[in-house]
Parts: sequence; C-alpha cells; structure tokens
Amino acid sequence: MKMQKYRTLWISCVVSVLLVQSSCARGRQGYLIAAPSVFRAGVEEAVSVTIFNPVKETTVQVQLAVKGETVAHSHGTVLEKGTIKLKVPSGLRGQAHLKVWGNRHLADEGYIFHNYTTVTVDAKGSSVFIQTDKPVYKPKQKVLINVFSVTPDLRPANEKVKQTCLSDPRGSRMIQWSDLKPICCGVVNMSFPLSDQPVLGEWLVFVDMQGHTYNKSFEVQKYVLPKFELIIEPPRFIRDLASCEKGSVHARYTFGKPVTGKLTVNMTVNGVGYYRHEVGQPVVKTMDIDGSATFNLCVKDMMPADVADHFRGAVNIWAAVSSVDGSRQVMFDDSTPIHKQLIDIKYSKDTRKQFKPGLPYRGKVEVTYPDGSPADGVTIRIKAELTPKDNVYTSELRSRGGLVEFEIPSIPTAAQYVWLETKVTAIDGRPAGDQYLPNYLSISSWYSPSKCHVQLQGPSAPLQVGVEAQVSLKSTCPCDFTLHYELASRGNIVQSGYQPSNVTLQRSKRATVTFDKNVRTSAPVRPGAPKPPSPAETDVCVTILHFPVTYNMAPLSRLLVYYVRENGEGVTDSIQLPVQPAYENQVSIALSSNESMPGDVVNMRVRAERGSCVCVATVDKSLYLLKPGFQLTIDKIFQDLADFDVSDAFGIPKDDGHFWWPGLSSRRRRRSSVFPWHWDITKDARFAFTETGLVVMTDMVSLNHRQNGGMYTNEAVPAFQPHTGTAVGAVHSRTVPRAEKRRRTFFPETWIWHCLNVSDITGEGELRLEVPDSITTWITEAVGLSDGKGLGLAAQTELRAFKPFFVDFALPYSVIRGEQSKILLTVYNYLPVCAEVHVKVSVPKGIKFVGHPGRHHLTRKKCVPSGEARPTSIVLSFSELGLANITARAFAYSEVGCCEEGVQSPLKNGKHLEDSELDRRTTVGMDSVRRSVLVQPEGLPREYTYSVFFCPNEKIHISTPNKYEYQYVKKPSRMTHFDVAVKAHNDAHLALSSGPHDTAGMVEIVIGGRQNSRTWVSASKMGEPLASAGTEGILSWDEFRNFWVSWRNGVVQVGHGVHPSNESVITEWAGLKLPQVKYVGFSTGWGSVGEFKIWRKEDSDENHNEAFTLGVPHNVVPGSERASASMIGDVMGPTLNNLDNLLRLPFGCGEQNMIHFAPNVFVLKYLQKTKQLNPEVEGEATDYLVQGYQRQLTYKRQDGSYSAFGERDSSGSMWLTAFVLKSFAQSRGFVFIDPKELSAAKDWIIQHQKEDGSFPAVGRILNKDIQGGIHGKISLTAYVVAALLETGITSEEEKTAVAKAKHFLETNVYSADDPYTTALTAYALTILRSTYAPVVLRKLNNMAITQDGFTHWSLTGTTVTDEDTFMGFNDGLSQSVVSAEVEMTAYALLTYTLLGDVATALPVVKWLSQKRNALGGFSSTQDTCVALQALSEYAILSFVGGVNLTISLASTNLDFQETFELNKANKKILQTALIPSIPTGLFVSAKGEGCCLMQIDVSYNVPDPVAKPAFQLTVTLKEPKPGRHHPQQQRPPAARPKSRADNRSELSRRRRAATDDEDPAADQDHQEYQVSLEACARWLHAGSSNMAVLEVPLLSGFRADLESLEKLLLDKKIGLKRYEVDGRKVLFYFDEIPSQCRTCVKFQAYREYIVGKTAPVPVKVYDYYEPAFEATRFYNVSEHSPLARELCDGTTCNEVESSANQWIGFAQSGQCNNVFGCLEEEHFEQCTCYRDCGYDGEPVCASDAIVYQNQCQMEVAACRNSTRLKQVPMSQCPSLENLPEEKELTIEALQDLPPVQPEEEEEEPEPQAEVSYYSYEYDSDPYVSEGEDDAFDLGGKVVMQSDRTQEGELHLLEMEDTVTQWYC
Repeated sequence: MKMQKYRTLWISCVVSVLLVQSSCARGRQGYLIAAPSVFRAGVEEAVSVTIFNPVKETTVQVQLAVKGETVAHSHGTVLEKGTIKLKVPSGLRGQAHLKVWGNRHLADEGYIFHNYTTVTVDAKGSSVFIQTDKPVYKPKQKVLINVFSVTPDLRPANEKVKQTCLSDPRGSRMIQWSDLKPICCGVVNMSFPLSDQPVLGEWLVFVDMQGHTYNKSFEVQKYVLPKFELIIEPPRFIRDLASCEKGSVHARYTFGKPVTGKLTVNMTVNGVGYYRHEVGQPVVKTMDIDGSATFNLCVKDMMPADVADHFRGAVNIWAAVSSVDGSRQVMFDDSTPIHKQLIDIKYSKDTRKQFKPGLPYRGKVEVTYPDGSPADGVTIRIKAELTPKDNVYTSELRSRGGLVEFEIPSIPTAAQYVWLETKVTAIDGRPAGDQYLPNYLSISSWYSPSKCHVQLQGPSAPLQVGVEAQVSLKSTCPCDFTLHYELASRGNIVQSGYQPSNVTLQRSKRATVTFDKNVRTSAPVRPGAPKPPSPAETDVCVTILHFPVTYNMAPLSRLLVYYVRENGEGVTDSIQLPVQPAYENQVSIALSSNESMPGDVVNMRVRAERGSCVCVATVDKSLYLLKPGFQLTIDKIFQDLADFDVSDAFGIPKDDGHFWWPGLSSRRRRRSSVFPWHWDITKDARFAFTETGLVVMTDMVSLNHRQNGGMYTNEAVPAFQPHTGTAVGAVHSRTVPRAEKRRRTFFPETWIWHCLNVSDITGEGELRLEVPDSITTWITEAVGLSDGKGLGLAAQTELRAFKPFFVDFALPYSVIRGEQSKILLTVYNYLPVCAEVHVKVSVPKGIKFVGHPGRHHLTRKKCVPSGEARPTSIVLSFSELGLANITARAFAYSEVGCCEEGVQSPLKNGKHLEDSELDRRTTVGMDSVRRSVLVQPEGLPREYTYSVFFCPNEKIHISTPNKYEYQYVKKPSRMTHFDVAVKAHNDAHLALSSGPHDTAGMVEIVIGGRQNSRTWVSASKMGEPLASAGTEGILSWDEFRNFWVSWRNGVVQVGHGVHPSNESVITEWAGLKLPQVKYVGFSTGWGSVGEFKIWRKEDSDENHNEAFTLGVPHNVVPGSERASASMIGDVMGPTLNNLDNLLRLPFGCGEQNMIHFAPNVFVLKYLQKTKQLNPEVEGEATDYLVQGYQRQLTYKRQDGSYSAFGERDSSGSMWLTAFVLKSFAQSRGFVFIDPKELSAAKDWIIQHQKEDGSFPAVGRILNKDIQGGIHGKISLTAYVVAALLETGITSEEEKTAVAKAKHFLETNVYSADDPYTTALTAYALTILRSTYAPVVLRKLNNMAITQDGFTHWSLTGTTVTDEDTFMGFNDGLSQSVVSAEVEMTAYALLTYTLLGDVATALPVVKWLSQKRNALGGFSSTQDTCVALQALSEYAILSFVGGVNLTISLASTNLDFQETFELNKANKKILQTALIPSIPTGLFVSAKGEGCCLMQIDVSYNVPDPVAKPAFQLTVTLKEPKPGRHHPQQQRPPAARPKSRADNRSELSRRRRAATDDEDPAADQDHQEYQVSLEACARWLHAGSSNMAVLEVPLLSGFRADLESLEKLLLDKKIGLKRYEVDGRKVLFYFDEIPSQCRTCVKFQAYREYIVGKTAPVPVKVYDYYEPAFEATRFYNVSEHSPLARELCDGTTCNEVESSANQWIGFAQSGQCNNVFGCLEEEHFEQCTCYRDCGYDGEPVCASDAIVYQNQCQMEVAACRNSTRLKQVPMSQCPSLENLPEEKELTIEALQDLPPVQPEEEEEEPEPQAEVSYYSYEYDSDPYVSEGEDDAFDLGGKVVMQSDRTQEGELHLLEMEDTVTQWYC
C-alpha cells in the first residue's frame, strides 16, 4: 500500500516536471533542487535547495540509497535558498538514489515535498600526486618516490594507499608495497634501488587507491655526466622554404659560464607523421664557438625531393662541441616544424556550440604558426550557412594576437543549426594558396516557448581568488526577475545564491544590437525566409551578477543562472569561468643565501600552514632542462582537479578544444559511464543544468520544452556534411611544446629529499645544509599538506653554487706501472679581472714529472683573461703501485698587463718557476683539487686462497642410526667420568667396555628406554636392569639434553646436567666388579636415531696448530705480491661481508646474474633462523635481492621461461628456469616476487615433462656437466624436481608432475654411477622422502674421498694431482678446483643437513671451506650458489652462538705477528691483517671455545701466460699510419737532434694561445687516435667449451667505440651473445667456443687520455664454469707507434725509447711455446654460424620442409643461409624414410660446406651504408666536419672522408704496423 502511494507520488512529480505548468501564479510555492549528477566516494557533496515564495523555514532531509539501503543521510533548514552537505561513504560505485524530503514529519509549517532522482557514484573521490626525485635514472641509482593523496578540495584524503607497485618497460612487476604508513599528514614515502642492468626505457609507478590506479613514469637510461650543457636554438618554424634562416648553438657550463671550442653542425629535413618516410639531404658546417655560435639554415638545400603540397616535416640538427678542456658533448634537436601550409586555424575553447535566437553569436578563431605561436596579419574568411546555398553571414577579418573574433548579429529564429566555415585566404596581404583547407563547426539552436533567452558573457581574463566577480548577462525579455545561480567546480556545487529582482533591475541597462558596417553579407535572401530583424527587434536588456571568488572554484567553474517566468517556464544559461589557481596553504622556502660556494653551509627556512607536513626536494637545474614536465606544478595539480568536473560538454576530449568536425565523429570519445546523454539538436532550459553537471528535481519549474519534434540522436549528425573530404585534412595536429621535444643529455643528481613537520606555533621549519661540491645551480621545490588548509606548493627557489675561479683536471681511472700520461689542467677564470695564474701540481713519491727529474712539485704560469678557460699540461710517469693522489693548487693574481701583452709562457728567464719564486702579492682567487689514479702492476693477475675452518676445542660428535649397534670411542686415559649431550627420540644406549667392541663384562646404561619412560643400568648388552628409575620424557628430538656418567670406586652413576653431584643422580648401581673401562660405546635403536656430543678432541692439549707456506712463483712481477689474513667466527662470514661481490667473474647472462641473488637469500635465511638479523644487513641484502630480481626478469622470455640471454636465445632453458624458480621462491619471505612470474615458470617446466617423468634438456645448458646422455637426464630431472619442491607444490597438476619425476628417479637409481648424478639424486630423493633415498646415500658415501679429516667427491673418483689437466696454472701455487666437484660435494652436504647428520657433515664443511675464494664465493656461479646454500643450512643446524677464541699468527720472516680475539661481540666482524712480505711461512695457533674460519689471500702478477692453455688465442692490433694522418706534420728524419733555438722558433710559430703545450710532439696529441683490435680464440680440446668469456682490456687511455661493439652484436654469424664494457675492459660472452674454427671479434677503440710508453695488456679467454680452462695473450703497440714514444715536457724531448726493451719477459709476437706443437693458422677458418650441436634432441621439421636432427642444427642452417627458419609440424616435411641419402645437415656435413672467406686484408671500398650502424638513412656520419678531414674505421680499415658536398667519394688509407700475435 505504502509502495503504491510512493509510486503515485513519484508519477505526479515526474508529470509535474515534464508538463508545462501554465497555471503557476507568481505567488505560488514550489521548490527546485539541484545536485551533482556524479557523487564521489569519500567526498562531502553539496545539494542546493531553492524554495520559491516560502512562508517559513523548511526542514529538508537528504538521503543516498543504494539498492534500497540508506548509505548516507543529512538534514538542514532552508528559508529561501540553501545547501545541505552529504558525506558519501568510501568504497561505493554505481547507481544510487538521491531522496529529498521537505518538512518530512509534518510537524513544522514549512513547505512539504518529496522527490528522488538517480545519480552516479564514482569510486574516485580523491587525487593522487606521485613525485619522483628525478625524471631519468642511471642503473644502480635509487628511485625516490613521494605520494600525496588529497580530496577534491585539496585536503589530505583519509583513504589508505592500498597498494603501490613499480613495473619495468616490459610490464614485469619489480616491487610491490602494501598498506604503507604515511610518514606525516598522509604523505607516503618509498624508495627503490635499480640494478646495474635494468631494462632501459620507461618505468611506471602505480598507486592503487579507492579502486583507481594512478601512475607516473620515469626513464632509466645509461648516460654520462658531461661538463657542459648544449642548447640548439633553431628558428621556431620555417616561414619561407626558399630563403635561409639563422640558427644558433649555445654551450654553457652548468655553473652558467660559456664554453670555448669547435662546433660541428649537421642538418637535414625529414618528414613527420604520414610523411615520415621522406628523408632529406644532409648539410654539414664547422666553426669556432665561444659560448654561442650562429649558423645559416637553408631548407631548400635539405628538403627531400618532390614533396607533396601538404608535406609536414622537421629540421633535424645534430650539434657537436669539443671544448678546449677536452670534453665533448653532442645534442640533437628536431623541434623546428616545416609545413608547406604555414598557418593552422582552430576554434577556441570558449566558442559556444549553441546560439540563442535574438541574441548575437560570438566566436573566436585561434590562428597559429606551425610551432603553436600566434600568427598576426592573417586574413580569415568566416562563413555561416544553413545549407551549402543558404549563407547567413560572411566576413573577412585579420588576426591580431593570434585571434580573430567575430560576431554574427542575428541568426534566423527558425534555424535549428548553422554551419560555420573558416578558411585562410591571405597571409600578410598576399593571397594564400589552395593548400589551406577550411575548418568547420556545427552550432545548434536554443529553444524557448516564450522566446525569452538569457546569455552570459564570460570575463576577458581569469577570475582572481578573493576578488568579487562581475559577470554580465543579456536577456531578450525585461530584467525584472529574481536571478538564481549555482556555481559548480570540481564536480561539486561550491556556491549557491540568488539576486533579488529589484537588484537585477537596478543593475540592468537597455542595449541595442546594431549591425557592424564592415560586415559584408553576401548571402541572397531566400523567398519566404524571414527578413533580417530591424534594430527595434533586437532590443536586449543587460544586467550584472556579482559573487565572491573562492579557492575551491579554481581552476574552472561552471556558472548556471536561471529565472522562473510567471507561467513556470525556466529560462537558463550556463558558462565556463576560468579561475586563476591559488592555494589556501601558502608554502614558501627561503634560503639564507641564493649564491654560495661549494661546501658552504646554508639554512633553508620552510614556511607553511601551522602543523603542515612539508616535503622538500632539491635537484640540479639541468634536470629541468632535460625533461621539463617531470616536477609537480600548480598547473598539473589543478588540471587533475579539473578532471572531477563533469560539466565538460559532451565528453569531447579536453585537448581537442571542445569542438569536432563533421565526418570525423570517430574522433569523439564519450564518457558513457557518467552521461546518459541523448541530446537534441536544439537545446532547451534543462540543457544548462546538464551542461553544468547537475541533476534537477522540481515541482513547479518547467525545463523541458521539446517533448515533441526534434531528433533525439546519439550523435548530432547534421543534415548535410559539406566538403567531408577536405575536413579530414583540416584536423589540427596538436603541436608538442618545443621544450617537450628537446632531448638533453645532462643528468645530475638529487641533493635533498626530505619531509618535515613545520611548527604548530610559528608555522616554520628549518634545515641546515652543506652545499655539495658540484659547481651548478640547485632548484628547490616544496609540497606542503595540512589538515586545515590542504595542499600547497612553494615557488621554486634557486641556489647557485659557484666559484669565480677554479682549476680542474681529469685522470685515467688506472695506468700500468712504467707508463706515462699527459694530464690536461684547465683554469677557469670568471673573476672580473685578467689573472696571472700559477698552477702548482704536487705528486707523491712514486710519480715523476717527465722532463723535470727529482721534482715533487711543478708550477705552471698562465695568463687567463676574464671569463675564459685556458688549458695547460704536465707529463707524469708512474713507477709505484697503488692508489696515488695528485693535487693541483691554483693561485690567481690580478695582472691586467699580462693579457694585453699575450705573454702566456710558463718560462721566466728560461727557467721554470721555483716554489720560492711564487709571488708575494695578494691572491684574488685560489682553488685546490685532488684526483686519484690507480697504478696497476704489469702482467697477469693471479691469486690463491687458503681457507681453514677449525674448531680447536670442539666436542667429538657422534651420529647413530636406528640400529642397535655400538660405535666405540677410546676414552682419555685418566677419565673416570664424562658428560654427554644427547638428542634422540628414545633409547639412548651407552656402553662402558674394555675393548672397542661388545664384551661379556660390559656395563650398559639406557637413557629414555621403553618409549622414553625409564632409565636403567645393566651388566651386559640387553641385560636385565640392575638399577632403574622412571623418567618420563627425559630425551628430546629437538634439543640436546645434558647427562653425566661416572664409574668411580665401583659405583656406576648416571645423572642430569654437566657435573656429577648427589642432587642430580637419576639412578646408580654399585657393581661387584667393574670392567677396566677403556672404550665408551654409543648407539640408538627401537625407532630412534641419535646424536651424542662427548668430550673434547684433545682434552690434554687444547691448542690447535697449523702451518702454511705462502709462496709466489720465481717470475713474479716485483712489487705486485699482496697477502692478507682474515678471521671471522662464522662459517657464513666471508659471504656476509661480500654479498655484492662473491665472484671475481662477470655476470652478464641470466644464469650468472643469480650469483647476486641466490646467496643473499641463503644469508638472510641463515641470519633470520639464528636470530641474528639486524635491519642494516637486511636492508643491504634486500636491496641486492630487489636489484637481482629486476635484473633477472630481463632474461625472461615471453613464454615464462628463462634463458642465458633472454629473447636473444632460441628457447628457454629448462635448467636455468628451474634455478630461477627455486631462487625466486626462496626469496619470497624477504622481497616482493610477483606470483605470476612463479606460476609462469612452473607451468613452462611442467609442460615440457616427458611421459617417463623426466625433464628434457630444453634450451642450452651452458654448463656441460649436467648435459648429455642418461646421466644428464637423471641429474637434470633431480635438479628440476628439487627446485619444484623447494618452491612448494600447490595444484594437482604439480603433484602429478612431481610423482612422475619421483618414479623416474627411483627406476634409474642403479644407472647413475658418477658422483655428480648420485649426489643430485640423493638430494632429490631425500627431499621427496623416497624409500630409495638411503640406497643412493649409501652409494654416495662409498664414492666419498676422505683424507685428513676432509671429505669430498671427485669426478675422477680420486684426488686431483698436479699433473692433472685441470691444474691450469703453471706456477703450481694457484690451486684450482673443478667447479663440478664443489657442486657435487655441496649436494652431499645438503643431503646430510636435510637428514640432520651434523657429524658426517663437518668434514665436508671443512673441505668446502678450504675451496673458497678470497671473496667468500667459489670458482663459478653454480658451485657458489649450491655450496653457499649447503653451508648456510649447515650453519643453521650447527649454530651454537658462543665463540671465545684467541688466534695467534706469526710469520717466519719475523716481520709479522698478530693476535685475533673472537668473542660473541665480534664474531660476525671480519678481522683482517696485512702480511707485510711474501714468500714466507705462517704459523697459526688457536685455543678456546667455538669455531672460526680463517682465510689467507695471496695475490700477485706474472708476466707470462698459462703454460697449458685450453684455448688457442691470437690478438691483432692495427694502428693508423702516423704520416698519412696529417702529412704536413710528419717528423723530420732523426739525423740531427734539434737545437733549442729550432725548438723555440718552432714553438713561436705555433699559435701560443690555443693549447700552450710545451711538447714539440704535442701536435700528435690533438689528433683523434683510433685503433682496431681483433681477438680470435679456439678451443684446444675435442668438441667445444662451456659458455666462454673473452676479456679484452684496452691499452691505457683508450675507450671502446660502442658503435663497433653494437655491430658485432648485430652480426648473427659471429655468435656473440652479449658484450659488456667494464671500465677499460670489454667482455664478450659466447655460448661456446668450438675447436673446429676460430671465434673472432673485431672492434675499434678511441684515445681518451694521452698515454706514452704504453704497457702490454693481457687478453684472456676462459670457460665460465671451469675458469681453470683458460688462455692469455699480451698485446701492445709496435715499437714505432706514437703510443710507444716517451712523452715530452719542456723544450727538449728525451730520446725515444724502443718500447720492446722495457717490457722484457712478456710473450711477444711470433713466439710459440710449443705446448701442442706450433699450429698453423691456415688450418682453421673463422667461425661463421658454428655451433657444436651434437646428436641429442628430437628431430625437427623446419619451415624449409627439411627435417633437421635437432633444433640447434636447424638454427645453424638458418644462420648460414641468412634465412629465418621456424619449427613446423612434422606433417609438413617428407617422411623420414623417404629422405634422400645425405639426410639432414649433420655436423660433418656442416664442416664440409665451403668456408666463408675471412675478411681480406686488401683495401677495397666498402659500401657507404656501413659507415654508421644507426639508420640515419643517409651516408655521412652526423658529425663529419666541413672542409676538415675526418677518419672513420670501416671494419678495421681507416677511411678518410673528404667534404661530401664537393666530392662525394671515400678515399682509402693504408694500414701500417699490424702486430699480429698468435698463441699456439
């Protein structure tokens, strides 16, 4: 009944809204309620209530109901107009009912009403702003993130940030944070360390809140830190394609001063968008630059040929500047648009899309140039037409300020819509061509039955907060009405009010619209059409509405006005009002000084609303230049707030400017979730409410005037579409602001990133800061957030850190002893005066000044004009090893005269200034800078480590099986009692016997017999109890319990505890005659195994003594020997101290990368289990894990598997995927691992399982130890199943897979006969709890090699002897361990720890500890990971905690004695002592409690390589021929040494000012010197190596040319998988190196620093999994090379030495050490597409319809034929039986193929396209200078390139001095 009543009431309400109430009298009561059409979760929404003609106040109640349930309610009293606030609960979304009652309880006299409507609830009720400290990061940097969440009124959102995550460019989740606690006032703070190999590209931070996800991107790139910034300032756009324009380049140091040097500009024009395939002609220019330089830009020379009329392109400019201080910087710019169509036009955003009959229509057209800047003097024709033939308005207007404003005085009232057409007709008075297409806009009519319309006129400028707004309004009917208004902003009603009729009338005036005399109306008047109205008909009344402007109105508000006529008709209009954004919370930053010197202290004062949380970020200014839009700005914040606004008309995308073109409806997007639009072509009164984003409920105002007639359509498609074809071309392409397009290359760092609470009393906070050393400008921004006044942003503050005078120089990172280097010092003088500068350079003892023997200080004198930088140089030679510091001090004296005279010589009366001669004058500036260089020994580094794990006073540990058999131990002679610690379930048996076996008279003691309930003594084995006691639960399986046993004076006693006493006796028996006790036996049985700890090993002598010999080979490089001893009281110690660096091997592939991941997991687990985990270690280790995780995901393939080189490999690797899966799963407890990554890897593994349960060797297994034959299958299956179990089995599919694998392993238990497979199988079956596990374990124990208390397993089954091939080192000292032996021994240890068998494990631990390297790892990745897992499990099991040891070390050289104390406080600290001299003997003695790991590390260099190389290795170096580089600079014949006079005159001929080097041969130092390097390797055993790494160090002072390295990577035939540049070393990774051919790499290197007398450097190739398999070869420059010469200083040059005689003892070219006989190089071609495929694997049918023996052979065939082959179903190949005789390509067949010819050494021109591998699509390199010869190296040949514009051909140069070195 009640429902029926409501329904009737609702129908009557709807009817009242829909029908025109003509009978409404002016005095009649009624209401109108307006509310936002979209309510937002968590936001307080305002509902506006208007009651017409009220008598008394009305109590109004508002309710929000979802699915019939009230979720929010509120109430208030309203007299005439008021708002009621309603707080929407969080978490709501979807449709809801808004119900409103007036005077609901009928108690008051107010107006009674009830109504409801539907609103949408949007879950997004807050904005989230994500701030990162920088826009671009380098690998290994930390990303700092702040998250601010605010409501639409900028107050802190009370919502929790549900989840935040970070994803890399491939979409993999790297880290996830949940339920983050705010640091203050709702600000959440996070950080993330990037790995050293992150995926480069755009990363995203995602923040999840209220079901909405917000994101922010940042980039990860590799970049260098240049000294100066380069800015290209091209013309903003090209006005005339036929004439030339000016462009300029500015080069400034980051501290703002100009750069002097050489500039090369390379330009061309390339098409964009549709025309992107059009490529223009390059033009190159070279010139000097001093801060800036100007160049001509002539587009006509660069345009692509024959371009279309509508061509759009951009000028591409590369600028390269080389400065006088030697630094170089390259910049690219493509921001200059070239449009054949010069002018773009579009309608402005505030052009209305409706017109009001009887009122003039106003519009604006924006006229811009291609770069978006305003275009003036452009004539635009504007037409308004009803149909193509019915024109109502035409006008031609000229643009001013980039705008054309037009007004159509009147549009016929009958018109439903009008087409506006705008077109460019002339530019600066010259007619425009046909390439200009017109733009269209359709405007529709507004309908009112009474023909009364009001129209608001927007203000000309944005409104200001705090200033009263005045908005004018025109009306076609008299202004005697009460004007109601609603202001909506950010999706809510922010103001509601009315202006009484008397005020409206008072503010109004009459106005007559007259026609503009200049308007040319060209439309013929149609017969029957209404005549243009007379002036009298266009009388309008104008009135003004006043209202205050508040903070919450920014940035955009919608003003809705309406009045109600006597008949109830509503007359409405609405308009958008821009409001200047402003913050209520005024945040500001003040620095104590805006300019400071580096290192100064500055105070930063932060002001904000009291109690605010303010986050301050200070970064280098260059970041702002680099990527302008990254920081939070007022525009960004208010743009986000504008998104809450639902008033935006029709959901047209904001950036398209609120308009659309006919025929382009596909461009329009619609917000269907918010707007249930069906908008008519004509608009009525309700439309103003809808447009403002409001729903309306009323009982008296009529708003819908068009129930009949009028087309309701989803899209407003006009009746005709004029010139649709041209409309497409007219679409305005949004121009990207210039700044966004600029790519910059200077990336500095963050200085401050800190959040603080400002005081509640003063509203201030202060930070005291030290300015960093960088000379640059720092920019500070601050974001404040307070509960009271919300969010505020401070204006940016700049701090310039600058020194007006400073000196700088750069050193190579390292040099080799004996080398010389020329060091360039640059003096920067920005003092206001010319300065005479004295630069004093000081060097330590081991460094000498060349040309100035015996000096430790050298002073250079230089005149430096104001505002300039001048270089000077010194030459150093390095003779002592280690890190050396070089200091330069510069003093400036004001000396105007010296700059005028140009005297810049460092000479004074022909002598260098002595220190005593330094001026006594006052300095005007001084600076000091210190740099260090590492001087390394020549030769090849070698090292070995002695590791000893000893427990000097450990108790004897016995493990007993579930087998009633005694194990006897001889007791110390005088002992009559002992204590024993026991761990067992039940039945611990002890026997006192006279012999080492069961005897007749033995006494047996049983503790915890009969299910752990009784203890007794009997007189024989299994004898009757003679004395017993009830002892329920006396033993424990979880912990050791202590007991004592005594047999003094014929009484056998057993008791609790450690010391015998009467109080602790359990039971005793006084025997008549006891045997003479010489042995004690221990056993368990009856379902129990046990462990016993008894007396010390050496109860008599408690000291533990060891002696070591620390030797080095006889040919050691003098001074290179180093030795150190370190101690730590923890078996995991070295690992804990070297988490970041456990191996000296590189980690450039997916498997090696895990060395940085897996050990951290084991360490964390160990520390956690033993309760030693502190936040510091946890932080460090989890950082490594996070980095390892992100790095590992770069090797993930799309199918979820992993492989050594990711997508570069043909398939995932079964073994590696299992390894990654296991490691990821183990780390879940410490870092976020995306569960999707785990399940993807698991699924991939299970998919590949075979029917018999085995896991096949899918993909490459780079370590061949677990590959091949049945053994490989068993070991791989054991490995994979162990990994699956360690990950955790959840689904049925996984359980089935594990069961099948278990069955396979059990059936193959007896076929595994090698120790590797046996150890892995034992481990897997033990985890699987298989009944076969004991069988395999017994087999494994039988294979063990036990010697001197050490246990291990060996591949050969015997210990490795020195003659063995594995002993790769000829010096006999560097002990080598086969990686596989460590691995199998570690699996055995893992098995013992799983079984809890500590006693058997200890000798294994000792052997493993011995094999550790100096860093705590082992020899390769796999063995390190498995061994550390085993050691950590052992450490957890055997952890006791107490250590109290004293260890003494003494050397036989009598120069070293050291004592280490290890106790509980320092047992985790690695204590290290350097051993001063070796060779020596070392004595170690230890005493005390606990265990200790001692490690002695010895390193040294040897001059000659390995005697038994595993590879053949050759190195070839090619240098340019000096004479051909600069013929005019050839050296004179060395017949007569030059006199000083010659030198002086030659010096004066050269320009002194340039780079005043006092070196006659300095001209050679200014050339860009490039060498080409080729290294070839071949495996010397059968088949091919495991994965191999070729390490090629460069000569001192050189750096690798990355472009030539990239070319190598792209050449599929070489088989290079990856390269890495590590300092001066380049590492090349190969899947394998075969023995049938030579694997070669060839690349170029450039000189970066000038080094003389270069030392030979060793190239090394080694097997990654067995690093003992290696070969080394030294290479150096030829004797005549300029690099071999001695560098000069002063006016004379020392005699040029021959470089060969200095480096005696190094293997040089042409030698053959005859190990395998001298192999002729012709026998072996270079490898092309070679792989050792073998015969394993399934046959595959390839897309060329050939069946190959396996996938590997298919890939080799594809590579050789340069085709792409993929696997297809077997049905697509002829059947195997029908194959021709030759069958598939087997290895033999592949070897018979004609060899691919190696590169000929003749010099023939190569195709020009190869000059640069970057596809710039034109021949020349972007940096080739004009008129100057530049050399390129094309694949090892030096090529001179002349000015292309003149000759266009390449000249080839000869090569000289090819030093080819073969290693036989």
